[in-house]
Amino acid sequence: MDRNPDTPAPETGGIPPSSGTHHGQEKDPSRRVQRPPEVERALAALEHFKNVITLKSDLIDDWETLDEDTRSWYCAGVLRELFDDGYRDLQERLGEQPQVAGAVGLSSSNPPHYSTLSRQIGKLDENILEQAAQWASDAALHQLLPQGKSPHLLGPNPSKPRFYYEIVDEEWSVEMDEKMRQATRVVGEYLAVNYPTLLAHG
Repeated sequence: MDRNPDTPAPETGGIPPSSGTHHGQEKDPSRRVQRPPEVERALAALEHFKNVITLKSDLIDDWETLDEDTRSWYCAGVLRELFDDGYRDLQERLGEQPQVAGAVGLSSSNPPHYSTLSRQIGKLDENILEQAAQWASDAALHQLLPQGKSPHLLGPNPSKPRFYYEIVDEEWSVEMDEKMRQATRVVGEYLAVNYPTLLAHG
């Protein structure tokens, strides 16, 4: 596997503080760099997956005994579910979004071929990946939308923040992939409109 040499071990999260959001850690607005909304969402979701879901739930029982390569494939699988990507799309995403690739634990300059992604992620339980992606997606909404809880207050499976339902009248019968696309759209639209304000008052 082509791994990013600058990526910390999975236990540390390996994800830089989110910028341009109401939970961002950077105190000097002049040093912040705007990231695309889908990158912000991916980083927040992967952070929750690696630091909370895998350590504070029994969704993946043997996480602490897995090698780094297998953990990276899990992260890649969650990322794929998060955006409903095909394997070619996932390869392109990893190649075009270095911060996301680093959070997964892979090299953006030489991401795995889509056939490798398909083979390795295909070995994992799809139901687990789908469930993890949904939990991680809901946690990311708390970091990216107003009225969300701070990351350290979130359990493995948080409900969506109240503000989300003020924007979207979501029906529980909606399919999982449609919910994921809807969450991506909401985050993108909110950050696109409010990023200057968030930057000024962060």
